[in-house]
Amino acid sequence: MIKKHNSIVLKLANRLKKHKLIYILLKRMYYYVCYIFLISKNNRYDIKENITLQSVANIDGNYFFGYHHNTPWSYDDRFILINSIIDSKNLQINLIDLYTSEIREIDQTTLWNFQQGPMLGWFPGKHTIYYNKFVNNSYKTILYDIINDNQKIFNLPIQAIHPTGDYYLSINYQNMSIINKDYGYNEKCSFFSKQDMVGIWKCSFNDDICPELIISLDDVRISMDSSKDELNHCLFSDNGNYFLFIYRYKKNRVSYSKLILANTKLDSSMIEINKDFVSHMCWIDDQNIFYFGDTKNDNESRGYYIYNIINSNSKKVMSSNDNDGHPSINKTKEWIILDTYPDRQCNCHLYLYNIISEEVINIGKFRTNVKHQGYYRCDLHPRWNNKGNQIMVDTLYRNKRSSFILDLEKIINGK
Repeated sequence: MIKKHNSIVLKLANRLKKHKLIYILLKRMYYYVCYIFLISKNNRYDIKENITLQSVANIDGNYFFGYHHNTPWSYDDRFILINSIIDSKNLQINLIDLYTSEIREIDQTTLWNFQQGPMLGWFPGKHTIYYNKFVNNSYKTILYDIINDNQKIFNLPIQAIHPTGDYYLSINYQNMSIINKDYGYNEKCSFFSKQDMVGIWKCSFNDDICPELIISLDDVRISMDSSKDELNHCLFSDNGNYFLFIYRYKKNRVSYSKLILANTKLDSSMIEINKDFVSHMCWIDDQNIFYFGDTKNDNESRGYYIYNIINSNSKKVMSSNDNDGHPSINKTKEWIILDTYPDRQCNCHLYLYNIISEEVINIGKFRTNVKHQGYYRCDLHPRWNNKGNQIMVDTLYRNKRSSFILDLEKIINGK
């Protein structure tokens, strides 16, 4: 049974919704006190005996991948991507050939943050990577063919790519830097400086086709004061017929967030999946979504739910877990990996959840550093390889950012 980490912090969060700055201050003080009085200073991580762990790369300084929606592995699991920090402004994008252990420096970018990096990922079914970059005073998407050493530049920065690779979705990252700096970019962009519009754009990989604003704030607006409203975290279903996004807003100084389902054909109304709070999600299959948040049922508390988009039913799972985390599902559609935010001993835990048997396995924990909180935090953000037997996590191991690969073959396949 999963322990209820951070019960004190969770109670404070519920009571201090209208006093965000006080909550943040108390939370940081809480972690510092725990670090001083409760933590053993020896162990940096602890994993199950039948799991192997290896460092991703022998890179000096700090390196990490980013958000859990993208995978660092190429479609054939031969190559892996990793970001290394040059300085406070510049990020180096690196490619590792797992067959030869060769590390290639691909490019540098100033469009990045600690949570999502530069939205680095792989074009479906190709040895081509995508990422965001500041080019000619504008935010752009870069496609880089690693085999032919060929680079192409496209109109707007990428948020999520359609599974067919036909197009991608974009958001206003510059406006996001004001609303929610964890996910925005600070560079002043000439295109978005003329309009601070919050929305989701459909962008073609053919520059002759102009980006199309497919969802505007007016389409989902709830609050009268929309200056702090946010549309973020777009995620396509595997078949590409639907995509999810999160709408965050404030009403009477209280923060709310809704998980919204949209049809990619945009021929039907959007569906609000939850009531007041949602954080992270992943698709289980083309009909079911796994997310942390609440439901429209007032009798249910926050937790992990499986939502069916056909019948709109929500089923609570992992009922003993009230810890928010970042879920991802493996290729077999059987195992979900998820992490937690730091507990009282500043450990971020990793759990495996079996969709079929509903078994929960605590596979390990990594110590974080209390000096890295808020914008500078380092979540584990576990994400699967394409074979579905390994994960990568970002950590503050030895007080620097570094990424590790955990081999889960013996657990998920019972070997």
